[in-house]
Amino acid sequence: VFPAVAVLGAVLVLARHVPVDVDALEAGVARLGWWGPAGFILSYVLLTPLFVPSGGFGIAAGALFGVVRGTVYLSIAALAAATVVFFISRVFLGGWIGRGLKKYPKLAAVHRAADRKGLRLLVLLRMTPLSYPLQNYLLGASRVRFSTS
Repeated sequence: VFPAVAVLGAVLVLARHVPVDVDALEAGVARLGWWGPAGFILSYVLLTPLFVPSGGFGIAAGALFGVVRGTVYLSIAALAAATVVFFISRVFLGGWIGRGLKKYPKLAAVHRAADRKGLRLLVLLRMTPLSYPLQNYLLGASRVRFSTS
């Protein structure tokens, strides 16, 4: 809880003391052409697997691209990031995650349940407060099919 409060406090202090001209920022992104959305999507795909909160990206997408285009770009970015995390976990981290789960019996139970009831568990997991990258890492390390996740 303390880290979240500290980050929120830092954001509020910065927002009050660092001037941000949203119109100028939006115009600058528009001048980039297709590089603007591409950079946004790439930033999302590179940062959210590192557990950078995605909420700020949603706000930025709406502010920079408008609600409709921002939603489209955010959806593409979220799907791409989830795919990247899933495959990183499946190919490179599966054994490490499996060994690490021995220390956390509740997460190990989720991992075993993913092997048996992938789709049902996925729907239930998406309604929990666990971060999406963590869920994707866990599901990638399980035997759940990619098409399910």
